[in-house]
Amino acid sequence: MDPSFPSGHTTAAFAMLTPWMHMEPLLIPALLPIAIGVALSRIYFGLHFPSDTVAGALLGTGTALLAAIWI
Repeated sequence: MDPSFPSGHTTAAFAMLTPWMHMEPLLIPALLPIAIGVALSRIYFGLHFPSDTVAGALLGTGTALLAAIWI
């Protein structure tokens, strides 16, 4: 096992899904549970602490929103 901070899977999930949710808010009810599910699964399987997944979610969301502003 190679734990990391932040959770890379959570970061990737939020970074990938945030632009879709930003551009089409109607997709939020479908996509947000997927991203949160990734984060919760990392905790459930004992691969990350909750703080790892929260940091990953913030990093992924922030990066995606910054990229959206930049583009």
